[in-house]
Amino acid sequence: MQDQDPRSHLPDKPTVPLSGHAHPPVHEDEAQGPPTVEKQEPIASSSSTYPPGTDVVPADTMADKIYEAPTYEALHAYDELPRSSEPATPPSSQEYSYPPPLIDELHPSFEHEYASYHYPPPLAEPSPPQSFWAHKPARFWLVVGTLVLLLVALPIVLLQGISYLNRPTPMKTLDTFCDSLVHEQYPQAYEQFGPGLQSRLPRTRFIVLLAQDRVVKCTHGVADESNSPVRVNLKLVHDSQGINSDVVTVKREADNEWKIEEVQRAYNRQ
Repeated sequence: MQDQDPRSHLPDKPTVPLSGHAHPPVHEDEAQGPPTVEKQEPIASSSSTYPPGTDVVPADTMADKIYEAPTYEALHAYDELPRSSEPATPPSSQEYSYPPPLIDELHPSFEHEYASYHYPPPLAEPSPPQSFWAHKPARFWLVVGTLVLLLVALPIVLLQGISYLNRPTPMKTLDTFCDSLVHEQYPQAYEQFGPGLQSRLPRTRFIVLLAQDRVVKCTHGVADESNSPVRVNLKLVHDSQGINSDVVTVKREADNEWKIEEVQRAYNRQ
């Protein structure tokens, strides 16, 4: 038993074939003619009133105008400024006038209080301190005179002291004579003799006598320089152990030098 098509019981509908195109089947009422489009009236806003004689713009046209990109006019502010060929100079500070202070407006009583306040008078400048010598000029000149006197007298005193220490004395003459004999400096020992003794005892004979038996020790007594001539004991010890005990006379000469003028042999002990 063959299966039946379920659409076989439906009535057949007439179809209108189209040349060159395949379309789905169209019903009879649809095939009578193309659909008609009703003309729509322009849409206007109910809140807007247009004067008579003006064209009404459709809504879609108004929407296009609303969303169009706005055009801006380029403003060149600097083009409106006056131009000059000379370079612009900076404004001077003297031309600028500062506004007056607002002390009176903010604090109306400040100026009055400032004017009524009395500041203490300025302190007097301290006078320079006067020195001690300005009060006592006599003492100042006394001190100055003393210092000048010391500066003048001190060198004189020093020179006199040096001269006194270096002055010739009979003790210095005898010390020089003994030291010269012990150190075998016979010419220097001979210089301690005065002119009278040198005339009686020649230099050569004096040197020969002492060179034969040299002196190893020489001592003398104390001589007083306040008197002239002065007699002083002199003791000579020779290398041969011989001892000479002599008495010498020391005399001050014209040049203030003390010289040995005479030698007296007391005894010679072997």
